[in-house]
Amino acid sequence: MAFSPDDAPVPSRRPHITGDSPLPPAGDVRAVLTTLLERDVELTPGPELGPATPAVIGVYTDDLGRPEAVIALDVHLARHLSAALALLPPARADLASDALAPAVLEDATEVLNVMKVLLEGDDGPHRRLHRVLDASVTPPPHEVAAWMRSHRPRLDVDAEVQGYGGGRLSIVVNAG
Repeated sequence: MAFSPDDAPVPSRRPHITGDSPLPPAGDVRAVLTTLLERDVELTPGPELGPATPAVIGVYTDDLGRPEAVIALDVHLARHLSAALALLPPARADLASDALAPAVLEDATEVLNVMKVLLEGDDGPHRRLHRVLDASVTPPPHEVAAWMRSHRPRLDVDAEVQGYGGGRLSIVVNAG
């Protein structure tokens, strides 16, 4: 089951805020990735991506430096997004290892930077990508791991990049 642009956030075992939630709809996530990569990206409901999962994690803050959101891409999705962004052939050789090449981390950082648009409403505060953590081999710091385990609103999906492959993506936002 793929998402359409009007779909609401995917339910998970964690509570979600409805109505004025700062959580972006899955359809918006799909639209941003599809536009960035110029190829179709399908999203389906997926399991939570927790802090123990090897991933690239973007930490977003408001103008005062307060944490507002975390977006995590598992290593498989980070590699596929990187290859699609760089117009490279699909990456297969390094999928056995969790460690990410510097070029993959750089491309994943660009994807995470573009994804900040998902966290900003028309009248909402500005969000910025504060830092990117390579948690592909070393777990994230305690405060980031706590966010990923928290009961904040979240969107957890499996993402499939046309012609490349897929992985998991999680967005966890401050409740407001």
